[in-house]
Amino acid sequence: MTVPWSDAASVVEVAQGILMERRGCAPDEAFGLLRDAARAHDMSVSDLAECVVADRDLPRRPAHPGLPPWPRRVHGTSSRDGP
Repeated sequence: MTVPWSDAASVVEVAQGILMERRGCAPDEAFGLLRDAARAHDMSVSDLAECVVADRDLPRRPAHPGLPPWPRRVHGTSSRDGP
């Protein structure tokens, strides 16, 4: 996947902002979620960030036995997150 941004850092920063807003986390926690999801999906962080920007959230966790789902929120809860 080719990043259609001026540089990969831009799309990563936008994706971090989306995760910070959606999950109520700090910038370093948001980057950690991006990094971990990129590893789990065998993707670069910038490619995964492009998916987050397009879908407004992390992609579904790959089906691996014993892996818990991605955390809905890092701190607290939100009615927008569903049950």
